[in-house]
Amino acid sequence: MERFMTSRKVGMAGILILMMTVAVGVLHSQEHGGHRAQATGDNAASAEVFCGHTSTGLLCPGGAPNVLKLTGEKKQKWTEALRAYNKAVDAATKQMLADSKAVLSPEEYAQVEKWFAASSGVNTLINQALSAKK
Repeated sequence: MERFMTSRKVGMAGILILMMTVAVGVLHSQEHGGHRAQATGDNAASAEVFCGHTSTGLLCPGGAPNVLKLTGEKKQKWTEALRAYNKAVDAATKQMLADSKAVLSPEEYAQVEKWFAASSGVNTLINQALSAKK
């Protein structure tokens, strides 16, 4: 059991490191004059890969398949995979936050909570970086 928990913590740490690396890269490119295309109106929702209104790292069931231009059965199966991914990321985030409470000071924990909050803007920054690469 202890070995499972250790590998689980390593996996969650890997997810956190990946997400933070992407966020730092996006912020860095914006600070250095990176060009980005911004969708507006209805196009924004249909082009949103990572949901701007959810916690960090969750894919949009409406926008992501639209960006890939998926239709029919392929869209349905991929959307099922997307939902499984979102469920796993959400569970891993909640577990990491729960595990962090015992390790971090209240101030440190509050900072980590902000990284995953829907209002953090990380998903929006990732979407902007993705649309700039087209």
